[in-house]
Amino acid sequence: MPVPLLSLCLIVRDEAERLAACLNSAAALVDEIVVGDTGSLDKTPALARQLGARVVELTWGEDFAAARNACVAVAHGEWVLFIDADERLEPCDGSALRERLGLDQAPGYTVEIVSPR
Repeated sequence: MPVPLLSLCLIVRDEAERLAACLNSAAALVDEIVVGDTGSLDKTPALARQLGARVVELTWGEDFAAARNACVAVAHGEWVLFIDADERLEPCDGSALRERLGLDQAPGYTVEIVSPR
């Protein structure tokens, strides 16, 4: 199996109400989805699996960097996109992004976040 180009990673806890909209907004753009669950008491892990994500059970140690690193450690993508469960990706043709990621030697990118708040 070829290495996925783009992995989506999320750190979540009790996000069942928001997770489907988030993952559905990104599903066509990414090659894999890794959800790091930090102890949900709702149906978040089951929903994530149902939507095609690989769920990693994490112990929350009050450290977002450690949780992100744990997700990256199991992601297979050459590039990793982190978003929160309450964020959505705008619909787009991902071919330009994939071309850029496949050709560019940049160590990383930042993206614009537009918040309705």
